[in-house]
Amino acid sequence: MTPLFGQNGGKPFDDLLDAVEDTDLNSVLEKAFGENGLEGADKAENQVKIDLAEMMTTRSGARVIEWLLDITVRNPPRLAGHSIEQTAMMGVAYEARHVIGEVILKNLAEGQALLDNK
Repeated sequence: MTPLFGQNGGKPFDDLLDAVEDTDLNSVLEKAFGENGLEGADKAENQVKIDLAEMMTTRSGARVIEWLLDITVRNPPRLAGHSIEQTAMMGVAYEARHVIGEVILKNLAEGQALLDNK
């Protein structure tokens, strides 16, 4: 049975902070995301995909998904920092938000395909 918060069981924030103290990126990823790192992190279980697709059939569910897309893939980049480092970090933050939206869309589309094939 998959834990309520995914395969990582909702790692406590303190554990994630402790992982940052390491300098080796692979060690940080292993502590934060388990021994497989980010491999397969964008793949939801079939039932989650179906749940996403079914959410789009209700007014409130569609509103939530549309809001998630508004704050991820539809959110324009803000890349005007005070320094080159700050501008680079803003670019990374934008990319991270965008990827989350892409994962939602991908799993939503796969969920719709699963529903269509039932």
